[in-house]
Amino acid sequence: MVALDLDMSRARHAKLQAWCQHLDQIPIPQMSIDVWESWEDAKWGIFIQISRDLRADLWLGFLASLQFPTSKMVIKQVPLEPQQKADLEACVLLSLVEATTLSPAVVPRSVPVEPHGGRPDVYLHIANEDEKVTDHTGAAFETGGLEALMLVIRLVSVAVHGRQE
Repeated sequence: MVALDLDMSRARHAKLQAWCQHLDQIPIPQMSIDVWESWEDAKWGIFIQISRDLRADLWLGFLASLQFPTSKMVIKQVPLEPQQKADLEACVLLSLVEATTLSPAVVPRSVPVEPHGGRPDVYLHIANEDEKVTDHTGAAFETGGLEALMLVIRLVSVAVHGRQE
């Protein structure tokens, strides 16, 4: 993890552990190269960018298909132009269509945030349970934890299922 520059000390381990335990109870998922590449493209410093142009629907759909709680996935966004907002909504809905072959999924919540130069206009936040999510409330675990989960899933997927093109 250190060699990959993943700071696991910033992950809130109790919630992350629940997601890891969930992975132990399901068949080893197959993560395609397209999902992995769209995930890699989404990284924006310590944020996970959601963008239709970067095919966020692929990795969002993959996460939802694993039956991770989409109700805990919050999309934080600055005020968007009508077309940008429509594109984002189409991306999120497409991700849920991708996921529904394996599980029912709930549309992630959307929360407005103030524009800030150090983060993308639209990004993913994993929220604490029963918490009113705002621009200033904390995450259930940091994006480093989600990055680590996705990396482990990809490595195990390739090791067990081979590299899918």
